[in-house]
Amino acid sequence: MKVGGYRPLQYAIVRGATIEEVKLFIEYGGKEVLMQRDGCHGRTSLQLAMHCGGSAEVLKLLISSGGEELVSKNDKYGVAVLDYFIHQRNNLRYNATVMEKKEILTMLLETTSFEEYGAGLFRPYELSGMNEIVISIEVNGTRWGSLYEMDDFSGFFMDVISTVFRGKAFLQMAIGHHVSKQALIEIMDHFDRCTLLKDRFGKLPIEVATEQNVKWDAGLEDIVEATFINDVHSRSRLVIACSYGVKWDNGLENIVAKHRSELCEIDATSGLFPALLVAGHEMGDVNLVFQLLCLYPSICITKNDFPCEEE
Repeated sequence: MKVGGYRPLQYAIVRGATIEEVKLFIEYGGKEVLMQRDGCHGRTSLQLAMHCGGSAEVLKLLISSGGEELVSKNDKYGVAVLDYFIHQRNNLRYNATVMEKKEILTMLLETTSFEEYGAGLFRPYELSGMNEIVISIEVNGTRWGSLYEMDDFSGFFMDVISTVFRGKAFLQMAIGHHVSKQALIEIMDHFDRCTLLKDRFGKLPIEVATEQNVKWDAGLEDIVEATFINDVHSRSRLVIACSYGVKWDNGLENIVAKHRSELCEIDATSGLFPALLVAGHEMGDVNLVFQLLCLYPSICITKNDFPCEEE
């Protein structure tokens, strides 16, 4: 039976059902009742609760009862549960405490896989001119750079994400989704030493950044700097850049200009000079090797422990 396009549980939620009432529906209808969709937008009970203002208690009950199957369902327009949570216009936003919002967001992220919901944080989402931003969202065709612009989310959103996804290659995922420089900085600020964490393909963030051709002034400089700061081998910026394929016209020239003395520093892990690191890289550039040798030709005729020439 449907009322106004709603199934019984959905109608009850729209009318502000209490947690005791929702428990009764689940007790007698089972998980199947949670998966039913309304007749208009194809929304589940959880999406309707997000949209129409279900209490924090009701939302947590729906998430725990429906699990991944419920949380991972989109409405018929492809809008995910997380989108409903972030962009809702209801009493959850204005009446729920910060702790309740943190608990709900944590439950949503922990219920599904990192690959699914982690990537879901980066999907473009069309809004009608509203400055409600998560990671990198397109609003009216414009890509925004902030992780969030919502006053009521900015205090905890990244704290929750960094806790739930601790130990996951979140930075690489962000780079792969071409987020803004500010978003990359926010992630590196919240995920401790994330530049040292490899993804499931064995790639460090700096490697993913060079492969994705992230521009120097669009975040690569910050990734190189963070990699340098966290490097366990105390390698120089130039050694790190040459080890991971940073190109001359996309940052390496800037590093050489600021840290020319590093041309004669040796990589602690391989015993090679920067020019030789470039030569041995799988994406090594012969012209770049030549440029570096011209800047410091002594490595062609000296031993590795030969002191740097005076500038």
